[in-house]
Amino acid sequence: MEGADGNRIRLQLSLEYKVQDEAAGGNAELEFIVHPPVSETQSGREDLFGRMAYLTVFGAKLLVRSGGPFTLDAVTRDANDHHLVITPNDNALNGKPQATAGITLPQVAELGKTQKGKALNDRFDVTIRQADSYRASVDAALKLLDPAKVLEKPGATWSQSLRGFLMLLASYIAQGTQAVFYPKQITDSFLLARTDMAALFRLLPDDEQNAFKEKWKLLLILAMNAAGVNETDEPVIGKVWVDENYSGKEPIGPSREKWIFFIVNGYDLLSAAHYKEIQTEAAAVGKELESLGEMGKKTEKVGTSKTKGGIFELRAAALPKDPIPLLEWFGFADSVLDYFIALSEK
Repeated sequence: MEGADGNRIRLQLSLEYKVQDEAAGGNAELEFIVHPPVSETQSGREDLFGRMAYLTVFGAKLLVRSGGPFTLDAVTRDANDHHLVITPNDNALNGKPQATAGITLPQVAELGKTQKGKALNDRFDVTIRQADSYRASVDAALKLLDPAKVLEKPGATWSQSLRGFLMLLASYIAQGTQAVFYPKQITDSFLLARTDMAALFRLLPDDEQNAFKEKWKLLLILAMNAAGVNETDEPVIGKVWVDENYSGKEPIGPSREKWIFFIVNGYDLLSAAHYKEIQTEAAAVGKELESLGEMGKKTEKVGTSKTKGGIFELRAAALPKDPIPLLEWFGFADSVLDYFIALSEK
């Protein structure tokens, strides 16, 4: 379905839809959002069931009208929706799903592994493969440094939080070497951090934070080794297509060295807000960094332990593959919640 406006409307049961994502012909895709988030508990599953049941009925009402363009008020019965024109582009209301979740850094280090018999939905097969790859490369990189010497603490070991954080840094740097149409595509195959990297750095144990603030180049070396790159002065996002005709590529944002330096000092230059604070001529670049670190310092208390975690978006299920028809949306959402319930108990 496509909409012709950029407004956002709240629906019953706190389901939201927005028509802000760009689509062909100057239109925007209709996106459904479960908001506020459901908890990773049994009561959360019951909450999700109610919302997805409502969404399925709402979707069916849209499909009944799929013979041609119609205004949204014909479905919502809300006169305020008369200016939103819906143009159907399929007869099944096919969706390309994403999942947003609060995840602690140790859980990032475990992402993709089967948890208590629950596997991450196989539509995230790219995420699972990438997580395995970054886990292995981070472990190899950490073996190059003695934690007892870096942390100046005999018998010290690297935390799982650091492993998760390095997986994130490495994924951004590694994927930033690939050509993309817009910056946040570097996160498509693993995790998009909606909480900025500076805030995530502050979730590391105090001894690791203190050590890397002083020895920030060691963090840079670890991240680059895990990403499989060598040049510190290359941009993190090095190849963004100038247009859809593949007429040229240009870098966007800071170098790898500058990015890590600012992260340990409280700023993520790959977030729109922080980029504007630090850089000159930043308005255009800040806009280009849409979604990256968009929520700034915002974190979530995750799982039964209520440990602070970042907010992340898993995008790989929406990568080009068969979209999910309406009647399969609930099954997908339920399986993803099942996995995060199991992961939250780590």
